Amino acid sequence: MPSRATAYTHAKRDKGLCQNCVEPRVPGKSKCQRHLDYFANFMKAKRARLKARVFEHYGAVCACCGLGDRRFLSVDHKNNDGGERRKISGPASIQRYNDVIRRGFPDDIQILCFNCNFGRAQNSGVCPHKEMV
Repeated sequence: MPSRATAYTHAKRDKGLCQNCVEPRVPGKSKCQRHLDYFANFMKAKRARLKARVFEHYGAVCACCGLGDRRFLSVDHKNNDGGERRKISGPASIQRYNDVIRRGFPDDIQILCFNCNFGRAQNSGVCPHKEMV
């Protein structure tokens, strides 16, 4: 038998109401537009805080080319095991940042710009910048 809270939530859903208030929910969603916007903004801010924490630890500069614009920076796995890590931590960036923090900022992580990160992925783990020298 479902709990009273579960029964209440299901009754609201069946009436087409938001699970968090009494406003009509967006078709195909469980929340009204106000709550969808609120949770989207909440998660965006949380992701930004976690990313800032990771970048503070590793430095907000590309370890290869020195680019310092955070809009172009990403987390890179030095051992080229990012795919395996995503299977463990999850695909969302917020999960990956949490994984890095939870593991105590391991040495197998570095900050690279997207060009260097993609270049390593396409060139057997070596950034094309390194071959140009």
